[in-house]
Amino acid sequence: MNENTDRPAVEAEQANTVPNEAVPAAMDALSERVRELEARERALALRERESRCRQAMKDKALPDTLFGCLDLSSDERAGETLTLLADAFNTAVSERVRARLGAEPPRAAHPTEDDTFAAIAAAMGIKKE
Repeated sequence: MNENTDRPAVEAEQANTVPNEAVPAAMDALSERVRELEARERALALRERESRCRQAMKDKALPDTLFGCLDLSSDERAGETLTLLADAFNTAVSERVRARLGAEPPRAAHPTEDDTFAAIAAAMGIKKE
């Protein structure tokens, strides 16, 4: 073998290798980067869960002040606590309305003028054409 032709190959290989003392530092930096990325992913997942819960609360006509009552530790717990919170809130409102009115809340709105005329016409035996 020719020593001159092997020298560039050996030098290139040495340039591409990392000294043994640099490996732990590189591994520590990589581990720190992984921890940072995992923390960012958890924070993003929490923000997304908060956003979904706020929208669900709007859809269920729940006040924003109840948001702090939700358990946002996981999607499942957030859904469970949102359901429990909505049920409890609606029950409390219904009980308060019943107590305030002294009776059940009205089931239907007042009949409109057309409904009244229709009821009178039906009672008189007049058929609407």
